[in-house]
Amino acid sequence: GMIAIELSFLAEREPERAVVRGLSPEAERGLLDSLVKSDGRWKRWGTSQLHYRILEPGNDTLAISKGQEVTITYTGLLPDSTVIDGLRDSGGELTFVFGDPDQVIEGLEVAVSLLHDGGSGRFLIPSELAFGALGGGAGSVPPNMPLIYEVEVLRVVRGPDGPS
Repeated sequence: GMIAIELSFLAEREPERAVVRGLSPEAERGLLDSLVKSDGRWKRWGTSQLHYRILEPGNDTLAISKGQEVTITYTGLLPDSTVIDGLRDSGGELTFVFGDPDQVIEGLEVAVSLLHDGGSGRFLIPSELAFGALGGGAGSVPPNMPLIYEVEVLRVVRGPDGPS
């Protein structure tokens, strides 16, 4: 009857969903290691698992600092190149105050801190600096999933000098 149809339907759909199943912390570490080893151009950010590659140095050498309004565009990808956030492709941009909490994932803040106005880079962001053990992105990011973000800084509005 109805129940059997329901079950066979679920069974057919299962393989598709396997790609977005989450990782264990150990599996994430293994995946990060293999991604880093597959391309010798990655640089490690301090002692974290975040790795980066600067693609365009930018228009100046001024560090982007807390309180400045930054406009970026980016593409967020799963390690298998599935796009989870194609802001750049849709011509979109995101403006936020650098250093203000809860506006972007922590890995994006780090990315911006490593870039300059007009600069761009590719960032391998571990889940602890992204959506963590719960996953997120409205279900598009599984638990413990590292992400790759290609980020470009479009504009930096420099506030008045000195402490605000």
